[in-house]
Amino acid sequence: MAGLTPLTPHALRHTAAAILIDQGTDPLQVQRRLGHKDISTTLRIYGHLFPDRDLDLTRRLDDAFHESLAAPSRPEPVAMVIAE
Repeated sequence: MAGLTPLTPHALRHTAAAILIDQGTDPLQVQRRLGHKDISTTLRIYGHLFPDRDLDLTRRLDDAFHESLAAPSRPEPVAMVIAE
């Protein structure tokens, strides 16, 4: 086929992994699906596909932190023991 790059099983595998990641699949599930022994292999190869999720995680942590600061604090109840 003129001008087309040959389609290899490896290219299909890489595309499938990229689609799973884009759909929000947990990295550990992607690791298992690909048969990687260690999650670091998956993240080393496909980590560049996660940057937006990292920013989203940072925002959610920041929001949770600010919500906890805004919530009124209640003192913990203290039990009193009277010795006889």
